[in-house]
Amino acid sequence: MKPISNGIVWLDVIPNAIAGAACVAAILFVVIYASFSNWRKTSPGRSLMYAVLSLAGVLAMNTLHLAFAPYPGVEFVRIAVYSGLLFSVIRLVLALVAILRDTEEVDLNSFIHHDKKDTK
Repeated sequence: MKPISNGIVWLDVIPNAIAGAACVAAILFVVIYASFSNWRKTSPGRSLMYAVLSLAGVLAMNTLHLAFAPYPGVEFVRIAVYSGLLFSVIRLVLALVAILRDTEEVDLNSFIHHDKKDTK
């Protein structure tokens, strides 16, 4: 690693470690959200999943670039990851516009799996 902050290596290490931790957190969110939520049911749920998944992709690409750059095909990886990010952000904007136009109330319980029957 080549220090760029007046020779103080930790000023380079700390931001990289934070980016790596953010990548792990984004991946953890995707796994938990996919496992325990009915995210496919609504457009906002799908949009959120795709947005965080693309954020995880960008953070993973950044982390891999810091660790292994240059690697073969880096240009194609960047095109794919940034295209996914563009797609997911556009989808998020479209979902937001649809929500703002819609006047129906959203049932927040529909976002959570209910395996147990209500005993009321």
